[in-house]
Amino acid sequence: MLGYYRTWLVVVFSSGLVTGTCQAAAPPANIIFDSDLDHDCDGIGALFLLHGAVQRGEVKLLATIGCTSTDEIAPCLDAISTWSGRPENPWGTLKDKGYLDHKGFSAGIAKRYPCKFSSGKNYPDATYRRTLANEADDSVMIVKVGPLRNIANLLKSKPDDASPLDGTGHVAMKVKRLEAVTTNDANEGLRIATVELNEAIDSRPEAAVSKAAPGDFEMSTRLVSLSRNVGGPNAYPADNRPPNASGAAPAATEPMPTLAETVQSIDAVLVEQKQPWPDAVRAKVENAREKADDAALHRALADEVFLTVQINPEGRVKVQPGPAPAPLIVGQPKTFLLKIENGSGGQQTLTPIGTYTGAAKNPFRLAIPRTSEVEPRLVGLAVEYRLLTVECSDSGAHELTISISAGQGTQDLGFRAEVPVLFRVTARPK
Repeated sequence: MLGYYRTWLVVVFSSGLVTGTCQAAAPPANIIFDSDLDHDCDGIGALFLLHGAVQRGEVKLLATIGCTSTDEIAPCLDAISTWSGRPENPWGTLKDKGYLDHKGFSAGIAKRYPCKFSSGKNYPDATYRRTLANEADDSVMIVKVGPLRNIANLLKSKPDDASPLDGTGHVAMKVKRLEAVTTNDANEGLRIATVELNEAIDSRPEAAVSKAAPGDFEMSTRLVSLSRNVGGPNAYPADNRPPNASGAAPAATEPMPTLAETVQSIDAVLVEQKQPWPDAVRAKVENAREKADDAALHRALADEVFLTVQINPEGRVKVQPGPAPAPLIVGQPKTFLLKIENGSGGQQTLTPIGTYTGAAKNPFRLAIPRTSEVEPRLVGLAVEYRLLTVECSDSGAHELTISISAGQGTQDLGFRAEVPVLFRVTARPK
């Protein structure tokens, strides 16, 4: 997800921090950032803008906190803070089990960039009470992207060693304002309308926040859309990148392969396996690759596509059959072309799954090859290609249901993530 243009929903501070209207003489705003940073663009976009504001001296980022049960959110927040030159920044995460576990892009960020731990289990619970206790009264702004579970838990909290006040009293003393950005679905309890603080409590978490919050605890939900290149070395202009812990600019990450480079690598693998594309196809591919013409590349490969894998912006996967035929020879692996239309911009690792109901033993073996040229992990292009190797140990006509997984919970609704394929398997020539 890092390093791509998106339309981000971001918090707009009343002080004008994001819009650049904040006066230089104003002291930095004390902010706690609380987000479901994992499956959508708004949270990660807001966080990078916040780190930019910290770099300019406009914000003091007190803590970053995850607000769903996704295990990798805290490591992801840690990785982004470390990349931004703030490895000491406190993190916390929701410890409630089973609450909106999205299994999105945060795992990929945590794996690719340095962080202290690989699991949220090793990070503390949402650190609101202790963080607030260390700040001056009426000085903290909470920036909230996503559901309000952490806020509701804070308001229901009991006195402890951080503060002798209960949650409502603690918030009344320390918090000046809540700025919240959420989705449009009120049925999921994520939408915050602009509410009166004395609104009657109902079953939605945001209503509980509104009722429990003291009268001087302001709440707003202003949204703005803007296009911004976020993440990796492109999050800031080249001459204005945040320093890392040593004070130097962060090292540039390895450049993303282009579509032409990816296709060239796939072609090399097929040649090595002695399963090259037809000469006419290879000629069209080479001509398009030399001209860096992605549209021509897609046209050249259109008839070679065995399956099209579509990943939507939420990471859901569906699979559709392509025009390429499915002949097999017993015991001889056959390599097919997968076309991946990746609307999420993520770097998911693809796993093929074959379900066979024709006999007690599945005669098929599936794999997405991992070589020095090509691996199952996507690079994040809008469209890219991978290979699928299929082998069958039994001759005849066999139907195999093939699904492609991009991680837990990524199958599209209605089982569109799987497609039946009829293979005609001939005996090996003698």
